[in-house]
Amino acid sequence: MFKTFENEADVVIKVVGIGGCGGNAINYMIEQGVKGVEFIAIDTDAQALSRCHAKTQLQITDAETAAAQIHMMLSIGDAHIIFMIAGMGGRTGTQLTQVVGKIARDFGILTLAAVTTPFGFEGSWKEYHSNDGIEVLSNYVDALIVLSNAYVREVFGNKEVIAYSYSAWHIAVADIVADISELTLSGLSPLDFVDIFIYFYTSGIYKIGTATASGIARAKIAAGQAIANLMLQDVDVTLERRCLLVVITSSSALKLSEVGEVLRCLKLSSDNSNYLLAPKNYLTVGTAVNESMGKEMRVTVFERVAVFA
Repeated sequence: MFKTFENEADVVIKVVGIGGCGGNAINYMIEQGVKGVEFIAIDTDAQALSRCHAKTQLQITDAETAAAQIHMMLSIGDAHIIFMIAGMGGRTGTQLTQVVGKIARDFGILTLAAVTTPFGFEGSWKEYHSNDGIEVLSNYVDALIVLSNAYVREVFGNKEVIAYSYSAWHIAVADIVADISELTLSGLSPLDFVDIFIYFYTSGIYKIGTATASGIARAKIAAGQAIANLMLQDVDVTLERRCLLVVITSSSALKLSEVGEVLRCLKLSSDNSNYLLAPKNYLTVGTAVNESMGKEMRVTVFERVAVFA
C-alpha cells in the first residue's frame, strides 16, 4: 500500500538520478527550473557527483553497503513518489536502480523509473546487460518507462552531433518529470492526484509521447507530434485494453477549446490506428499550469502497454 497524504500540497516527489546519465539529467532539470521535486544524485564516481547540482548526493563506495546507505537516505525522507532516472547497460545505473527501487517499494513509496537503453554502436555486452537489468528492475518498480537512445535521438535530438544525441535524453526525461510535478502543483482539471497514483500503481511498462508547440494551432500540432512520437517506440504491446494518461501543460491562458482539440486529435488517431481511444480503453486527462511556458503548450501521452507478471 502506498503512502497517504492529507492534500495534494503534501505530496513529496523525489527524483533520484543514478550514475552519470541520471546525474546529467538532474543537472538539465535544475537548469530548466523544474519545480515541485527534490533531487538526489547517487553515483560511484566522486568526480561525476562533484559536477552534479543536486543538493542531496550519495557516493557508493562499497557494493556490500550500498543498500544500507540508500536505505538510510530514503528512510529520512517523507517521499510519496520516487522517480528514478538512469542509463541501463553500465554497472552503476543497471545495479543501483534495482537497489533503490526495492527499498522505495518496501517503504510504500510509489516508484517510477525512466531508463534509457544503449545505442547499437555501444556493443552487444551493454545491450545484453541493459535487457537483463530492465527485466530485473521490473520487479522493483510500479511504472517503467524504457526509451532507447536511438528513439530519443530521432524525436528530440540532432542526429549528427553526438553531444546533442546524448542530451536529447535529458529533454525527454525533464518533460516527463515536469508533467507529473506540475499536476501536483497546479492541476486545473478535476483530475485528482490520487488518480495519478492509481494510474501508475498498476505495475507495468509504459510508452510515452511528448511534444511542445506554439502558435494558433499549437494544440493540434503538439497533440499530433506527441501521438506520432508514441507510435515510433518499439515496445511490445501485450494489453488488449490500453490505459492512457494525457497531460496538457500550458500557461493560464490555456483554452477549453484547446483541450478539446487535443482529444479530437486522439480520436482521429484512434480512427486510423484503431486503438488509442477505442471504447474499451481507459482515458485520464490532466491539465497543469506553468506560466514560464509563455505561448507554448506541451502535450504528453502516457500509455500502459504491459503489466508485470
